[in-house]
Amino acid sequence: MTKKKELFYRRLVILKSMTNKKIQSDVAITRKDWENRYQKSWGGGRDFVFEDFLKKYKTKLGPKILDIGSGEGRHMLQLAQAGFNVVGLELTKTGIETANKKLKARKLHANLVLGDAHDLPFVNQYFDSVVSIQVFQFNDWKGAELCFSETNRVLKKKGLFFLRVKSTTAKVPAVNKLVKNDRGATYRTPEGNKAHFFTAKELFCLGKKNGLKIIQEPIDLTPNKKEQGQWNIVFQKN
Repeated sequence: MTKKKELFYRRLVILKSMTNKKIQSDVAITRKDWENRYQKSWGGGRDFVFEDFLKKYKTKLGPKILDIGSGEGRHMLQLAQAGFNVVGLELTKTGIETANKKLKARKLHANLVLGDAHDLPFVNQYFDSVVSIQVFQFNDWKGAELCFSETNRVLKKKGLFFLRVKSTTAKVPAVNKLVKNDRGATYRTPEGNKAHFFTAKELFCLGKKNGLKIIQEPIDLTPNKKEQGQWNIVFQKN
């Protein structure tokens, strides 16, 4: 076992007690759903908002960047192409397998780790920057709080955190059911996932609680910049 793999493994063993059974159950449902989605292939296309973020902050991001929920590699590939030392944390084996094929085809390198945003398998202050795109929304409020806490833990001081999550301006599918006794707008999807739609105030609250100041105000835009429905925000760790 290499030193790098041993580092990840040791942290995972320590963190397994952090998540309660309810969150573990929610994660298992989300993993199953996304395994199914990736087996059919998922998404793609240009992400103009993320491209703008990379252009604006490129000199302040590296060298080590964590992509939480790297999926099939849509944003991780961009980071690797830009020359960063990227670690992609992905919940599904299918996502990792697909991303590895894409990396190989493009002759790029990134470290892919199977894991969960609630239990980041890395030591404290390991990364210079973190990005997470459309991942933290698959939560109830408690799960979102834990994801923020873990992100803050692995991020270095003055490090940047680019986050994209669902906004309350997004249309909620009629088949989704409101989760009772949870903060704000949390729904249960037909696949069994929990989905939280955030307000700007909630993002300010979560950032402040975790020592993350906002250096780019929440922008409510989808990746193509043509409609609302997804918050894009940049934090910096105090």
